[in-house]
Amino acid sequence: MIKKATKKDLNECLDVLHQAYDIVAKNFNITAQNSPYRGNADLPYEEFLKAYKTNLIFCYKLESKIAGIINFEIKENICRIHDLAVLPSYQNQQIGTKILNFVIYFCKKEGIQKIKLGMIDDNKKLKKWYEKFGFKTIETIQYDKAPYLVGKMEKLM
Repeated sequence: MIKKATKKDLNECLDVLHQAYDIVAKNFNITAQNSPYRGNADLPYEEFLKAYKTNLIFCYKLESKIAGIINFEIKENICRIHDLAVLPSYQNQQIGTKILNFVIYFCKKEGIQKIKLGMIDDNKKLKKWYEKFGFKTIETIQYDKAPYLVGKMEKLM
C-alpha cells in the first residue's frame, strides 16, 4: 500500500533512504568528499524534515513496514523526483515499479506535463529501468569531484 508519509513515518523513511543509498554510495565510490551526505546515504534527519515540509513524500508499506519511499515536488507543471528508494531486502520485488507507476498516475491525474529526475548515468541497470517507463536522457554532466557521470532524465506525459 502506498500512502502519504506522516511526520511519524520520517525516521523509518529516512532509514530506507540510508540503506538503499548506502549500497549505491559503495558501488560508485561516493564519499563525503565528493558528494554531499554521500549521495543521501548519510542525509541528516533535519534535511529530510525540510524536504517533508516542501515536497511530497509517499511510502510503500508492506506488512506494516515501510519498504520503499518516493520524494518528489511539483512546480510549474513539472514533477521532479528527488528520491526513489527501496530497502535492499525488498528490492527486485516490483516495489520500485509500483512506486514509480503511482507517481506517473498521480502526475497524469494532476495534469503534469513532465517528470524529471537525476541519477548516476553510469548505473546502467537503473537507467535501463527508467527507460522502460519512457524516461529519456536529456543531458549528462560530469561534476568536478564526482566519480561518476550524472544523467538528467525526463518523461513527457
